[in-house]
Amino acid sequence: MARNARGLPTRRQDPKGLMVAYQYDRALRLVALSNENDATYTFAYDHSDRLIEEKRIDQLTRRL
Repeated sequence: MARNARGLPTRRQDPKGLMVAYQYDRALRLVALSNENDATYTFAYDHSDRLIEEKRIDQLTRRL
C-alpha cells in the first residue's frame, strides 16, 4: 500500500494486481476513491468536516 507524507493511503493493490486510488483535500479528507474498475466515487464535506454528499459511479448523488 502506498501512503502520502501524512501516512494516508494513496493506492493499494489487490491480490489480482488491480489498483484502488485515494485522493484527499488539504484538510486530509477523502474526496475521491477510484476502484479496481476505474470507477470513481467523490465525497463532499461541510465546514464542520461532516460528510454531506457522496457521488457514486452511476452518477447517483446521495446527500446526507
